[in-house]
Amino acid sequence: MKYFKLHIFIKFVEGDRGGCLYDMHAKKMFQLTEECASKLRDAEKGKPVDEHDFFLQSLCQKCMGAFYDSCAYVESMRVGAAKPYEEIVKMKPQLNQLYIQVTNDCDGDCCFCEIGNTVSTKTRCKKWNNPDAWFTPEIWNQILCDARALHCSTVSFIGGNPLLAFDRIKMITQVARESGISNFEIYTNLNTITPEQISFLAENNFGVVVQLFDVHEDVLGTAISGKTVLHNIKQLLHCKIDIKVDLLITSLNDEDIENIFSNLKRIYSGRISVSYFYNNTG
Repeated sequence: MKYFKLHIFIKFVEGDRGGCLYDMHAKKMFQLTEECASKLRDAEKGKPVDEHDFFLQSLCQKCMGAFYDSCAYVESMRVGAAKPYEEIVKMKPQLNQLYIQVTNDCDGDCCFCEIGNTVSTKTRCKKWNNPDAWFTPEIWNQILCDARALHCSTVSFIGGNPLLAFDRIKMITQVARESGISNFEIYTNLNTITPEQISFLAENNFGVVVQLFDVHEDVLGTAISGKTVLHNIKQLLHCKIDIKVDLLITSLNDEDIENIFSNLKRIYSGRISVSYFYNNTG
């Protein structure tokens, strides 16, 4: 037995005699029979399913959902006011910030990242286990124009480590600028960065959110060099790139927080946020 979850951009609505699936990316609606709606309702509630079920397999083939070995959490997507407030809040939906996952690849190789294949964080260290969507510039133009029409002013690139797919970032940034969006930021472990990438980030006024685990040469449980990350932070600061540090606390570094702060403060005096990243392993 497996578990099944719909992808973030698929909305499931159940009625008295069946249900509907709304693909908010493709802008399509699919009608469901009572039997299919019932299967999907149970799956969305976290009940085990038959991985050979034809209906659920067809949803996977249409890139509308995925099977999981363990019960997974997938963030729900909502546009506009929550249902209880629909009659109170009469306003057009706005999308101020758009998060784009440009790759699922990451050079961090963190031991706590892959466990359970679940997504347990919002915008910090994140790896989706669904295939990336390699859209053409024309499709990105449509997406970003739609986002701009919803008053989007900022595009945030996430991954994996987005710096590993920098050609895609450059392409999307150009399309976004043509769509009227001019604010950009990127979430990265900063384990590696090239002079070309630094120049591009500076020229396009990128903000960089550095996802920092530790400051030691070899960060326990990862393939990240803390000293390399500190060196790269210095390079970004030298180029006057706006930086925010998000210190990720796990069971592997929670006894060394004071030392991490002390070493970081020697080169960086800006904002440091702290995020706790604990999972089934503690």
